[in-house]
Amino acid sequence: MTYSIYILRPASSHGSCCVPIINQWTDATVCGVGAATVEELEAVRDAAPDLVLVDIGAEGMTGIEFVKPLAEQVPVLVVAPDDEPIYVDRALQAGARGYLTRAEAEQLLPAAIQRILDGHVYLSDRLSMRVLLQHSPHQTQASPLQHLSDRELEVFEHLGRGCTTQQIADALCISPKTVESHRGRIKHKLAVGTSAELRRRAAQWVRAHRLSNA
Repeated sequence: MTYSIYILRPASSHGSCCVPIINQWTDATVCGVGAATVEELEAVRDAAPDLVLVDIGAEGMTGIEFVKPLAEQVPVLVVAPDDEPIYVDRALQAGARGYLTRAEAEQLLPAAIQRILDGHVYLSDRLSMRVLLQHSPHQTQASPLQHLSDRELEVFEHLGRGCTTQQIADALCISPKTVESHRGRIKHKLAVGTSAELRRRAAQWVRAHRLSNA
């Protein structure tokens, strides 16, 4: 049996690193590739794939919001550039059946797809260990970012990359006023007094978790 895979790529990218990996696998074929946008969701439903691969790219959380509506109809695998446990938690909470980093995908993508289509959830051994440690009772200090919504985390990341309010609005397809509202809620949740301090903390987090655009 040959499985059909639909890939949602980052909206800012022209392709996905997962396409050539799947094309080399004799048990699967790429039935469609599209940007992670609301308009593309209808194309995914029309294609009726066996699995949707959401490549969230260098934009961090951008793309996670599409997992929930898709996961109600078809298994979803998320591929991301980072193994930050908060990303994994958010993806699984949204309904994803698996999560891989891009570095892992080259070797593990076929096994992950097969495992998910067999009805299981897939995380690599290394990633499973990181998530388990994050939720261990011995982990006494939870990340304050756990209190942020998915959209607030997106805004926080973009602030950490030095993006302006307008740039964030354009990237997330929201208004500058909405960005400012999110920023105000983030400051409150993180107990940050000034916008400058918020940007400094966001930049530190981006550097620590290798989330730059490079």
